[in-house]
Amino acid sequence: MLLVIGDWNAKVGEQQLGEEGIVGKFGMTGERSDNGERLVSFCALKNRAIASTMFPHKEIHRYTWTSPIGQYHNQIDHVAIRSNFKRSVRDVRAYRGADCASYHNLVIAKTLLTL
Repeated sequence: MLLVIGDWNAKVGEQQLGEEGIVGKFGMTGERSDNGERLVSFCALKNRAIASTMFPHKEIHRYTWTSPIGQYHNQIDHVAIRSNFKRSVRDVRAYRGADCASYHNLVIAKTLLTL
């Protein structure tokens, strides 16, 4: 499988020492959750990269979840891709305003695959 997309409920946060190539430099600041640790471990084990942390966007285009009262924002939905296809991903960002009766934002990955 090329892309792994899902509601991981994983706060990955910022890149830590030894995670180059797995976690990008542009994750949202904050503590990493247990699910975030699991996601990073899974990606390291399966040779995946978390593409949703690799692009410099404003914070409003990074967070994927908003609390019901609108006070808190987190980046908990991610796109993971095989490391050897990282260069195929052109952009990953969250889009607010998709009317889907959810506190989650729509996450779109733009890719260009050349064989």
